Amino acid sequence: MIIKMVIKTKLQPWEIDAIANISATKLANLEDNLWTKLIDYLYEQAVENKLEKNDDLDWQQQMLNQQSLFSQRISKEIYKIMNGVIADFKQKLQDGGVINLAAEEKWLRSQFNKKALPKKPKTSLKDSKAINKTVSKHVENDSKYLAMGKRNLKTNTEMTLKNLIHTTISEYRNGGKGMTTDKAIYRVSRKAAQKGIPMLIDRAGKHWDPEVYTRLVISNALSQVSNESELARFQEYGGKLVRVSSHAACRPTHRPYQDNIYCFSGSTENYKNLREATNYGTAGGLCGINCRHYLIPYIPDASEFKRPETIDEAENARQYKLTQQQRYLERKVRAAKRQQYSAKKFGDEVDQNQANQRVRTAQANIRSFVKENNLTRQYQREQIGKK
Repeated sequence: MIIKMVIKTKLQPWEIDAIANISATKLANLEDNLWTKLIDYLYEQAVENKLEKNDDLDWQQQMLNQQSLFSQRISKEIYKIMNGVIADFKQKLQDGGVINLAAEEKWLRSQFNKKALPKKPKTSLKDSKAINKTVSKHVENDSKYLAMGKRNLKTNTEMTLKNLIHTTISEYRNGGKGMTTDKAIYRVSRKAAQKGIPMLIDRAGKHWDPEVYTRLVISNALSQVSNESELARFQEYGGKLVRVSSHAACRPTHRPYQDNIYCFSGSTENYKNLREATNYGTAGGLCGINCRHYLIPYIPDASEFKRPETIDEAENARQYKLTQQQRYLERKVRAAKRQQYSAKKFGDEVDQNQANQRVRTAQANIRSFVKENNLTRQYQREQIGKK
């Protein structure tokens, strides 16, 4: 699906997602490449190293003999991809394409001329110190989240390898008659393939896969820098009040904020302070993680700024939701293919047939979905082991 990009002030969720999608797709491919490298490593080490002929500790040590070489292999690929993603992210924030405030600037200037705003900025929009400071802050702070993800992905890939080796021993010892080393490796890797390799494991124990984590970091950064830059310029004109946007199906804790007016600098008798009332900018607060609200400059007794629209917002919102569902189904296909790759290396004929059927089922589900909703199937997003 092609998202129509138009010149306007506020990036909509589907527009932000389209920008973040390029990097997120690279991370989806990277995760699956790491998985195939992990399985290849296990296969190479297990050719001559069997639990049938070794005690548990000796087998585990032999399986990890070449771990340093494995770490070198994955580090090179992780750093190459992630360094490119971080560089692209910084450039995207700095090149001005994310922040298009020309229409707002015209409106703000007209309100100043009508004496609805108290002062005129000393610098042009392009040279705004407040906007440049906002962008620089996000370039520095949000890049750290991607850099942390880069480090985590290497650590978590190594940990996944160790966990597979450790749990293979238990699977083999408890597998009963007919259990082999290869079958034990396949069983534990089949389960692990469903989850993949996480880029982040949060405090609640939730696993964030690289694609979702990267999309979240970039999308939130783009949304916040767009919002905050507009408000920074509004403040340079002396503006103090904002109205919260509204949309259907917002999270229940944010519903009371919709269409309300707040003061983002201090408070007044009529208007509460934005940060104190809404937890603005915090992870779970207004305009935080995954929040689609934005703030609209508000001037009492003045006509509100109207954004120029040339597309059907409702239709794009519908398409955006369908795209999220399609991505979920794409992840299911890739998970099935990770299981299939493990089956080819370690499974018997029955295992391989079952794995092949899981792939066909996952592909049938997405084929039916895109046909029913008139979407374009993104085959490259269903591949694993793509170089």
